[in-house]
Amino acid sequence: MKKVLIAFTIILTFMVFSCAMDIPEENLPETADLTINLEISEEIKDDVQVNVALFINDAFTTNIALSNEENSKTEKVAVTTYNVRVQDNEHFDFDYPDSIKIVAGGKNTLTIKVTQKSEASEGEEDPVDPPLVTYTGISIDFCNVFDKTLHYEIYDSRHASDPIKSGDIKKDEFIDLKPGTYYISSNLVEPIDNIEFWAISETSDQIDPSNKIGINVTEGKRAFIGYIIKDKNIGTRNSRIVINPTVGKEYLGENAFGHNVLIDYTINYGTGLTQKKTGTTTTDHVIDLGYEFIPAKCEFTVCEMVGDDKVASENYVLWCKEVYSGSDDLQGMTYTKNICIYRAATVEFKVDTELAKNQSLEFYTNQNYNRIYKYSTDGKITLAYDLPYDIDVYVVTTDEGGNKSFTTYCNYDGLVFSQGDSKVIHLASNVE
Repeated sequence: MKKVLIAFTIILTFMVFSCAMDIPEENLPETADLTINLEISEEIKDDVQVNVALFINDAFTTNIALSNEENSKTEKVAVTTYNVRVQDNEHFDFDYPDSIKIVAGGKNTLTIKVTQKSEASEGEEDPVDPPLVTYTGISIDFCNVFDKTLHYEIYDSRHASDPIKSGDIKKDEFIDLKPGTYYISSNLVEPIDNIEFWAISETSDQIDPSNKIGINVTEGKRAFIGYIIKDKNIGTRNSRIVINPTVGKEYLGENAFGHNVLIDYTINYGTGLTQKKTGTTTTDHVIDLGYEFIPAKCEFTVCEMVGDDKVASENYVLWCKEVYSGSDDLQGMTYTKNICIYRAATVEFKVDTELAKNQSLEFYTNQNYNRIYKYSTDGKITLAYDLPYDIDVYVVTTDEGGNKSFTTYCNYDGLVFSQGDSKVIHLASNVE
């Protein structure tokens, strides 16, 4: 991950710490050798001078100066973890790990790569979209495949008896509200036997809609509540799958970011799952499978139309609860699949480790509490913006018999990737 620090700030910090007090010899920390190498791109013909600053947390400890003539130095440093920073430069870009863990007796090497500043290198930064019109209130998603009427009431207190807003709807609705905490209860205007009515959260958890459900409304954001109708009496009609876009529904179709986004579906069904239905949708969509008793398995991907071509999206990711866990045994039921869409970008994770000929890397990430899971061998992974992610990287060694063993290179939890961040992320090993 590219980091920058203004040169003046570093120089000033160096001056402050150059007068540090002597430490008694018996209190000196354990030390080890750290080798710092400067790799200068071949197209650079100018003189390059780089100050590499090492910090423990945010406290400066030492500075190592490198140049074309002296492009490698070995220094004694404490056995600890250092944060690494390099000063900004108007002519060069610097790539290096965020931190390095010093191991006693180990091979401690820090590589600083220098490349010429250009449009290509600056293009690694994800351009930030202009501000869009924001909405403050509650977005009601009503998946109304039974053509019923929903009645809602919104209260400003859990104990209030009179709603501040109410209404009857047969489709999705956005309710403009000031920031605050509200409570919503709902019911079907005409209750019907043999069906169930449920509220759903952003995580697709089912909630009793007759209770007052608390919802926090924040400035410039759509708070979410969804509703679905489920079959209670089985075996009375054809089995159906309902695709129900919920969170991120506003991204589908031709959206405000200039993308034409759709959900691509494949449904295998029947004995042995040998029959198939495929298609695309940008709205609530019902697929009639034509049998009362039938197993069915669904797979969904998020795609974009580029001209006349449909391609897998790198600008969005999709999550659907229980979508890949196996087949659903339908018995004349209408089964609803609630789908969330998130804005995203493809990033490249890089590690500084030397691999033998029989070794390779495997990258695993998950977001939103394992709901969005990705695997890669080249480090390129599409991440949703602003959802905390965990990443595990393994070195895979294959012996002559084809057997594989896995060694952990690093594990990181709770990282966040946001729009405008660099699309190249360096990971340092953090394994004991």
